[in-house]
Amino acid sequence: MIKRGYKALNGIVREVKRKIKGRDKTGNRKVLAVFIVCVITCTFLSRAASAILTPYIETVSPSTQPIEHIVIMDGWVRADREQQIYVQGGFLIDEIYVSEKDHIEPGTALLKYNVNTLEEEYAEKNQQLHLCELQRADNWRNRSNFDQAKIDVEAYEALITEQEDYINGLENEIEQERQEREEAIAYEVEKLNILNLSFQNQLTRQMEQAEINYYNDLIMSNNMRLQQLQTESMLLQNFEASGNREELLRIAESDLERLQTELSNIKIDLATAESGIMGETDVYLLNTEIEDLKKRMDEIDLLVAADGIVYSDMEGEIIAVNITAGGYSTDTAAFAVADSVSGFYISADATEEEVKFISEGARVEVMLSDSQEMCSVSSIDYDVKDNIYRIRIEPEGDVYLPDMKVLLKFTSKSSEQGYSIPIEAVRGDRSGAFILIVVYRKGILGEEMVASRVPIEIQDSNNAYAVVTGGLTGKEQVITSCTKPVEAGDTVRYRE
Repeated sequence: MIKRGYKALNGIVREVKRKIKGRDKTGNRKVLAVFIVCVITCTFLSRAASAILTPYIETVSPSTQPIEHIVIMDGWVRADREQQIYVQGGFLIDEIYVSEKDHIEPGTALLKYNVNTLEEEYAEKNQQLHLCELQRADNWRNRSNFDQAKIDVEAYEALITEQEDYINGLENEIEQERQEREEAIAYEVEKLNILNLSFQNQLTRQMEQAEINYYNDLIMSNNMRLQQLQTESMLLQNFEASGNREELLRIAESDLERLQTELSNIKIDLATAESGIMGETDVYLLNTEIEDLKKRMDEIDLLVAADGIVYSDMEGEIIAVNITAGGYSTDTAAFAVADSVSGFYISADATEEEVKFISEGARVEVMLSDSQEMCSVSSIDYDVKDNIYRIRIEPEGDVYLPDMKVLLKFTSKSSEQGYSIPIEAVRGDRSGAFILIVVYRKGILGEEMVASRVPIEIQDSNNAYAVVTGGLTGKEQVITSCTKPVEAGDTVRYRE
């Protein structure tokens, strides 16, 4: 289009030049006419170029309509009263008789264990029980020996003390007799010395020869006795008491040595017995293991008697089977059973961001494959362990089955005050969020539409709209889309 305009303009210019050179008769009037045509053509071309270069825009007016937040998540139908069936763990399973959605009642056969493996485990547990009972018997025997040894030690220590006192008494008696003998010898020596001195004094006076001989014989006899007493005094260090006290002392000392030897042996037995005594914790664990083994053997007995078949003791619908044929049972629940009489509820898990738009009592759209209904949120609980919010919804229809999956749609209106605009109209840079609106100004070619920047603050938003505040009156035309990038101050136009 521009090229065609330029061609036409060039033709007009050439024609004007030709006419001026030929000095056309019409003169100046024709020149003026040509000039006017040129101005019109240039204006046309300018507007055509501007139409091509100026971006086209689409706008909307801000609305006071609150925006909606929609959260969609999966939910699961749960029985209001759900029970677990536990079976003995660690047994090989030959066959499972029930599956999910089956109705069971007391006496319904659930599974069958392999009888051969049951009998093998019974024999193994019986051997373990025998060893544990031997260990417990040894502990009881060691405890009994230890208690008896303690009694014996106390008895022998008392006997030894008594024997030591008896020996000390004999030694004291013998020592006392030795001291008495020593004192008697000293007394007799002193007496003989006094006599000898008296006899020698007698010899100094005049007397007949016979009398002199008599006193000399007395002095000689006393000296011989003094020598005997001196010898006896020297022998007192090896004094032997009179009677049988010395023999009693030797017997008592021999008995004391025997008692000490026996006490030493009993103390060895005491230490040996004590080392074989189990601690209280070990005894408790051993007794617990024995009880567990007996309980396990009783369970196996009952299973073997029932040909390995396990029967239900409750009524309801199977909602989960957590074991497989050919595998081993575990200590966790083998079956989950729902009591349909007590009703159902819908369970869903929400994140912290999602739960902002969900509240107790709120209505939620529950969608199944071929139907839908509005239900109410009855509770929202925070699970600290899993860091998740558990939502419970009360269904109002009767089309639900245990463990059914449903789609949940929560809708809530924003409470924030402000104007709603499409999310694509919101822009941002380092200075913050803003929008572009249309304003009018006069230009060379007439009135023009220009993009103008308006700073805003975002109060709330969803995937489609944002609630904003700022210098808005609600009458602005907010630019939502354009055919080219637009900045504040750029000329824009609507698509014709």
